[in-house]
Amino acid sequence: MQVASSAQKVFFILALLTSACWVCVGAEAQTLGLAAQYPNDEGLGDDPAVIYMLDFNDQQQTQAWYGTKDGYAWTNDPNEVVAGGGALEIQQIEGTHIPSEIYTWITETDVAYVRWYRKWERGYDWTQHKMSGVYAWAPGECCGGAGVPPDGYDKYSCKLFVDWGRHPRFYTYHPDQAGIYGDELLPNLVDPATVVLQTQRWYCFEMMIQANTVQPGGTPNYDGELKMWIDGQLVGHYDGMRFRNVETLKINQFTYSAYVGGTWVSLRDQKLWDDQIVVATEYIGPLVEPPVLVSSEPPADGTLAKTQNNVIRLTFDRPITLYGQGLSIFGGGWEEGNAFTYLVEPDGTTLKAIEEGPMLTNLTWYHITPGPGLHVEPFAFDLCTLAGDCNNSGRVTTADYSEVKAYMGEYTDAPYDLNGTGRITTADYSIVKANMGSRAPTKP
Repeated sequence: MQVASSAQKVFFILALLTSACWVCVGAEAQTLGLAAQYPNDEGLGDDPAVIYMLDFNDQQQTQAWYGTKDGYAWTNDPNEVVAGGGALEIQQIEGTHIPSEIYTWITETDVAYVRWYRKWERGYDWTQHKMSGVYAWAPGECCGGAGVPPDGYDKYSCKLFVDWGRHPRFYTYHPDQAGIYGDELLPNLVDPATVVLQTQRWYCFEMMIQANTVQPGGTPNYDGELKMWIDGQLVGHYDGMRFRNVETLKINQFTYSAYVGGTWVSLRDQKLWDDQIVVATEYIGPLVEPPVLVSSEPPADGTLAKTQNNVIRLTFDRPITLYGQGLSIFGGGWEEGNAFTYLVEPDGTTLKAIEEGPMLTNLTWYHITPGPGLHVEPFAFDLCTLAGDCNNSGRVTTADYSEVKAYMGEYTDAPYDLNGTGRITTADYSIVKANMGSRAPTKP
């Protein structure tokens, strides 16, 4: 995988030509993609299905990527960033085609999904201009070739572009295209005349190109496809297409574009922004916001009452996925998060952390934060170990005897299983007795 460096919910809008109101797309229902597993795209670049990623978080890496080309800049203005620490700022210059396109070789593939976020400034004049996509080049054929139709052996491509009417379209070169230039295909799953882009908001664009297969005897099948999504809604799908006559002609180049092409030039100096560009072999989908912590057991500033095998449960506002160590548990000068076992409970929203034996030190405050394997909204709270305090009062008293007595004989991992054996027995009385009168120390 290539990574050039390491959300905002957006809704696709239809403009009704006969009305001033705007409504959402009534196309195919939104489905979850790769991005749903990686809130804010964190870690997405490491997914095996991802071929290439540009998140623009790092200023130096971004500047190295666009080099000396005019019209590009890096920004960390929060108003112009979808996720992470930065975005690409594009300056189109009056009377020019600037900025020129940027090409990157990628791992060969028969199918490519390209997803990115784009926003246009207030007053943008909607000069016809390109968006990102991919190419397939035979050896020795790269690059250029505008106005030269493919022959099935040399090249094919697809990118998106925006026409003068603010409509997104496919721009695809293939052997059966209508003219010498690529076909300009409108979204065909909605009324294309009503799909009108707006300024000052982020759109999530995604396109897919699936190359056709070729029969063993060399006859190409007409089973190639193109798809377009806007904000997770499938709005365009063309099938029955031929892109190649040989299966060795594979997609092998990503092209970044905000280029004002053809005989047209930008009518004014104007800006747009791109962020979170991903190329993959599976559907990517829009960014998802990370789950937010709703509650914990014990609650913040509560106590861990067991002498071993303490349990911490965290409940979030939406399903979570665990990729490794779930928590950082730091106290007494030591990181103990790696001394716990982690699992997601059947409800899908609760993380269970189980101490592996007697690892924590009694009468010690521990700071709890997300671990490297838990991709959620940042949180932080503290818990104190206080053996015998099964009612979470912050002091061991005779009331803790009552808690043990009330659940005598029960099999459980609840706090009143004070010796951590998994069953409440008279031995748990001994923990209360041994620690009678102990209090949680003052937080450091």
